[in-house]
Amino acid sequence: MRGKFESVAASATPQMHVVHEELATQLSIWIADEGLIAAQSTSEKLLIGKGLGSWSRQELIDVAWRANALGVILWSLSRFDELPLWDGQFTAQETIKPLNLFTPVENFIETAKLRPPAEIESARDLAELWHWRSRKRRRQEEGDYSEMTSIAIERHYALNWLCGYAEDWDSVPTETRPGPGGA
Repeated sequence: MRGKFESVAASATPQMHVVHEELATQLSIWIADEGLIAAQSTSEKLLIGKGLGSWSRQELIDVAWRANALGVILWSLSRFDELPLWDGQFTAQETIKPLNLFTPVENFIETAKLRPPAEIESARDLAELWHWRSRKRRRQEEGDYSEMTSIAIERHYALNWLCGYAEDWDSVPTETRPGPGGA
């Protein structure tokens, strides 16, 4: 949500900037009131702590892509029935809606239903394979496979975190192994 405010802030009129600044403040207050600050990673705390309109272009891009990782986490909590195809991605709007921002977090927690570990692990294995395949394809063929690679990386990242490959969100590994047939 904060990323949305940031992307609008750069081109907003002074009046709209004030509105978005107020919304960003309300979001920060809600995060604090709900005790979510402790759950934020170091990089998330740093971004949220910056003034509205001060995120770099790269930070805006990174946060926009993280909507795909959030979508995977929401899928793992049964908020989405299925993941998009590998050439489709979650949008920020899709991932924000099920969060029910500005409402008590207990409501979200009480209704969340974690998918079976085997289903999450299977999705993780598939994400790693697609990540590997998209990287290999980018090296071997002409064409722009950057979007598919980015989708695969974000899914791989989120699923590795869900499967316990790292305790710290900021340091989740996304190395790939050769797929079927090697190399």
